[in-house]
Amino acid sequence: MVFIDTNIWVYALSSQDHAKKKVAVELIAKTYRDDMICVSSQVLKEFANFAFRKTRKFAAEINAMLSRIGSYTFVADTKELVADGVTGRETWQVGFYDALIIAAANKAGCTTIFTEDLNNGQKYGNVVAINPFDQFRR
Repeated sequence: MVFIDTNIWVYALSSQDHAKKKVAVELIAKTYRDDMICVSSQVLKEFANFAFRKTRKFAAEINAMLSRIGSYTFVADTKELVADGVTGRETWQVGFYDALIIAAANKAGCTTIFTEDLNNGQKYGNVVAINPFDQFRR
């Protein structure tokens, strides 16, 4: 199973960056076919915040997108997950919200986190961060 971070959904569902949008859409389509997508409540919250701030979509449209994203394997916030995030922040030397994403992916048994926000190829517990847009970095 793979965890898909907020930025991948943002590029797939609303991006003006056509090259990154194409990569994100293809990544989601491939993992969807393999029935392997995982997200967390944090991803839904971050996506909703992005949609309110950066798009002109109405609540009904945003809720439809959230329903689509939240239909995959879902990790909800718990006090244990937050505690794992606190510990992970120190262990992996990442920001707290990144540590929560890592904790959610580990809790779900994911092997990969697709994200722009972590070090490409680095292992965090049992998951490896992969930046699918690494090809665009120069």
